[in-house]
Amino acid sequence: MKILAVGAITNEMNGSSRSFIRLCNLLSRENEVNVVLPNLDGVADLLIESINKCIVADISPIRRSFLNIVKAPFSIVRFYLIVRKIKPDVIHINDIPWFYLILVAKVSNVPVTIHSRYIESNRFLKKLISLFLERADKVIFVSDYNKKLWNLNRGNKCVTIHNPGVFDFVEMDLSNLRLPKKFALIVSRISEDKGIIEVINSYYKLSKIIPDLCLVIAGDYQYNYQKVYKKKCELLVSQLELDDKVIWLGKIDKPHSLYKGCAVYYHLPNFEDPFPTTIMEGLSLNSKIITNCKGGIPEQVEGFSGVFILRSTTSSQEVALFVNDSQTILDRTTLYKDKFGENAFVRKLTSVFNKVVE
Repeated sequence: MKILAVGAITNEMNGSSRSFIRLCNLLSRENEVNVVLPNLDGVADLLIESINKCIVADISPIRRSFLNIVKAPFSIVRFYLIVRKIKPDVIHINDIPWFYLILVAKVSNVPVTIHSRYIESNRFLKKLISLFLERADKVIFVSDYNKKLWNLNRGNKCVTIHNPGVFDFVEMDLSNLRLPKKFALIVSRISEDKGIIEVINSYYKLSKIIPDLCLVIAGDYQYNYQKVYKKKCELLVSQLELDDKVIWLGKIDKPHSLYKGCAVYYHLPNFEDPFPTTIMEGLSLNSKIITNCKGGIPEQVEGFSGVFILRSTTSSQEVALFVNDSQTILDRTTLYKDKFGENAFVRKLTSVFNKVVE
């Protein structure tokens, strides 16, 4: 089957980028996959080489950016020319910010599926996107929570397929980072929606009980306006007198080895995260995980050992016992493969493609 996939990957290599690359690599095993990448932020060439066929084009995602809205007509024409050239059997749009490309698929008479990791809080924009989603042949959600929020009355036109698990890792030499022996970990973009300040406050309480526990932050701000939030985080660290205990690593493209070395992985988003990639990475690498119950996270971690759901009533002593408990993590491999196995994922997604092509 000839598949044209639309998605995002930038040099920052965030969780969505890692998930998209994973999806394309899995699909390319049995199909001819062409990939269109928005390159406004630059493209990581090394990762492009890992996909069989790749076309790079300026396909602007429509978010809350006036510049991208202005560029949308150019993107539509550019994408239409690519579709005419490739003549795919199906167009797979990997996230909702490219919802308007459904029009191109319909004009070109090509079946289109759209994969949602996205949650839209603005009512007007959500209604606008929903009108486009009504035209897709199949809308694929990453969690039942994500599906419920969009409230599309399309019956079997809407399905839930969890993102594929993370199984292949590139080991990283950590010796030059001089990491502490015992550390809690954040792997995240430094922005308000990721809840970094909440993690710092939680870690501060935890450090009073586990004095030898440091906090390692892998990531940095992505856009200039996020500098303000990073400065707030740094100021909080100083005010809590944690400067000698918090280590800022900056951007780490291949963070997998960090999960293996940490005492616990923190993930406390401030938004309704539908299905975070870093949780998948932490589960697959047997990390203990502290998270909250926002969005699709409870659905994602259900049944797994070694996960602590942090609630407002949770005491620091309970969290400390969890971090120090050597019996917390059992073998998660079987459950992980059953829920997020790559072969099962490819079968489900290919089945969706076959049905819309028929």
